[in-house]
Amino acid sequence: LPALASFCMYAAWAILLLFLLQITFFSACLVLDERRLIAKRTDCCCCCPASIAGGGPSADIGDSSVAEEEDTRADGIFSKFFRDIYCPILLKPTVRALVAGGFLALLGVCTW
Repeated sequence: LPALASFCMYAAWAILLLFLLQITFFSACLVLDERRLIAKRTDCCCCCPASIAGGGPSADIGDSSVAEEEDTRADGIFSKFFRDIYCPILLKPTVRALVAGGFLALLGVCTW
């Protein structure tokens, strides 16, 4: 079938180009994120510097002063939200079962 063969060639090229786009875009985003972390900027509003004292990801792991400073740094609003509200709710057994069931239902609908 010539139509099926041309569709398969089109789909193969599309998947290959999408793969190349994804690996280049992902690595570029990782580089930009690392630069943001080194410059000590926040994640949502990266134009504003963070008011966090302590070493970034390039700090020496064995340095005890960095470990002490990380304990005293101020958490952002998103860190507080996820640590204090979102994670405790999501880790309850009933909520975990609902999330898993919803995912399986969505998977079933999408594959049907």
